[in-house]
Amino acid sequence: MRKPDTLELYVDYLIAHQGLVSAKDLSDVLGNALSHDHITRAVAQPELHQKDFWKLVKPLVRQIERDDGCIVVDDFLVEKPHSTPNSIITVNWDHAKHQYSLSINVLNFLYTVASGDGTMQINVPLAFEVICKTEAYTDKKTGKGKMKSPKTKNELMRERLAVLCHHNQVRFRYVLWDTWFSAADNMKFVVQDLCKHFVGAIKDNRKVGLVDGNGKTGAYKPVSQQELQPGVVYKVRMESVPFDLFLVKKVYKNMDGSTGVVFLVTSDGGLDAEQIFQLYQKRWKVEESHKSVKQNVGIAQSPTKMERSQKNHLFASMWGLVQLEKLKIVHKKNHFALKHKIYLTALKAAWEEIRSLKCHTVNELAFQSF
Repeated sequence: MRKPDTLELYVDYLIAHQGLVSAKDLSDVLGNALSHDHITRAVAQPELHQKDFWKLVKPLVRQIERDDGCIVVDDFLVEKPHSTPNSIITVNWDHAKHQYSLSINVLNFLYTVASGDGTMQINVPLAFEVICKTEAYTDKKTGKGKMKSPKTKNELMRERLAVLCHHNQVRFRYVLWDTWFSAADNMKFVVQDLCKHFVGAIKDNRKVGLVDGNGKTGAYKPVSQQELQPGVVYKVRMESVPFDLFLVKKVYKNMDGSTGVVFLVTSDGGLDAEQIFQLYQKRWKVEESHKSVKQNVGIAQSPTKMERSQKNHLFASMWGLVQLEKLKIVHKKNHFALKHKIYLTALKAAWEEIRSLKCHTVNELAFQSF
């Protein structure tokens, strides 16, 4: 998409649309001011990269950023069950559905910060990485040939965070993640390379050693086997992490009435248990972001077949998510309320058109003899 106006028109269409995305439909909406072929060629242009995305999102980030901001890192799947596989449309394990799916795996870096007046939480994707599997290998367990990315998601995460922190100079204090990203290398990177803090969950079999008042570390055992009181912050050491961590056990109730347990660790020793939990709760904003980009801007609805067109559609969808967040700030409505308002306006126009057509038909029939 060489022309910015074409990108903006396409993004507005993604926000307004209610069904399958179609270049022809957009052309018709524009009164054929842009042809179907022009729109198709624009989506196929290869110039859209993360530098382009940062240029678009930077002005908003500079308005909202604060020193206590958080970057939430998480990945999500864009299901493409009927598409032809390529380096980005691949077979991925869906943790939510506990099954494999043909999909695109996207790594999202969501910036979340309270508004200046404290009335809302603002959530803006700073960047995203599309996982491209271009290297062939043989699965040792099955002996079957598979494809993988040259870099792991953890490596991509560290590289992008370094750019956001050192090059883009984004103001933030914490990186938040779930158990998938709680690797020792990630912990060391955030604290030692970025000079920031992290809050993340760890699996119940992760081994930690409790540090007593004299600074002595006890036996390393799975965290689920340590004697921990809920709501108490414990100083611990973890294998391969060369600094103290702070651990809290949180017991909560699920919607079905069952009890759940999560173990949270942070590098910030100045937080109490409730502060640690409240920070981790902000991680849920990335899940809301993933739901919105799927349901409100049609990230999975691209009809394109070329890989670069599919990437550009992903780019446009993520930019559409930013546009919705801008509208949320101005109109004080969440993404789904905004989308519902757009839908009702479109439905009203369709209703009036149908009534007009029906009246015209009735008047014509009145003059016909049977």
